[in-house]
Amino acid sequence: MMTRVAAVLDWTGSVLSGGKFENGAVSGAFSRLFNDESHREQEEQSIDEYMREKFGKLGITDEERAFAKADDRKAFWTSRMERGDPIAAVALGIVNNESFVGYKYVGGRLANMFTGLKGEALNTLGVDLMEAHINSVDYDFNNHIGIPGLLSPTQAANYHHEVFINHGLSSWQFGGTLLNTSPNLMRAIWCSGCDYVGDRIR
Repeated sequence: MMTRVAAVLDWTGSVLSGGKFENGAVSGAFSRLFNDESHREQEEQSIDEYMREKFGKLGITDEERAFAKADDRKAFWTSRMERGDPIAAVALGIVNNESFVGYKYVGGRLANMFTGLKGEALNTLGVDLMEAHINSVDYDFNNHIGIPGLLSPTQAANYHHEVFINHGLSSWQFGGTLLNTSPNLMRAIWCSGCDYVGDRIR
């Protein structure tokens, strides 16, 4: 209906200005097409801004980068947990070698045991995982994957596997994919609240 009305108006304007109806209708159609496309781009931009405003808190902060630079895993993961990163509770349990963080079972002691590492070797693994987490969150956030800054189980598992292999460990030793199971199989335990969108980071 609106298209017909617009065409009639185009025709009226064309006649009044001495042009032909066909020329007026065609130019009107192009004008509407351009306006529709422009409106669609504005809507997409508004959605993007909304997502960044709502979930932008999940991006890595300068303070968290400073914690990581100082190898302060506890401060880093505490900040991440306070700001809504669902992986942080599990990571804190691992840092503190505890099975629970608050009411949530995180299996930190068990996860540390599965690595077979102790002391400085275990801490170095943890530092490398923290840095890999930062890189993965940065990539996810900057590329607007799903909810920007919120990793999926697959994304988190992939960076864990890479770091584990760099430390001479098998990927199955990562608790989220124990015995090489799918990262999503036990997401309720280790990645509850994680994004549902996102495959490999690189």
